[in-house]
Amino acid sequence: STAIVGMVCTGDDADASVFPLNKPVLLTDVLTASGKAGESGTLARSLDAIADQAKPVTVVVRVAQGETEAETTSNIIGGVTADGKKTGIKALLSAQSQLGLK
Repeated sequence: STAIVGMVCTGDDADASVFPLNKPVLLTDVLTASGKAGESGTLARSLDAIADQAKPVTVVVRVAQGETEAETTSNIIGGVTADGKKTGIKALLSAQSQLGLK
């Protein structure tokens, strides 16, 4: 069996073409991906910490850093927008069907 790490992180200066907001991204090389994660928020630090310990397949959903801690928490928890788009943890939960992972 293969372990898969799933996480929701902030990183406003991350490369949006690699880590689009509220979309599950499959990473097979977290160390290489950390170079596109920017410096702000939790994304780069989390990827570096994972790479220091193991090399698991990882699914990341990047969310916006809020103006307040409460707003950031709300972004991480996420939900479903009026047009049906899942955000935050809800987007992470959809990764199985979108990326074909179990």
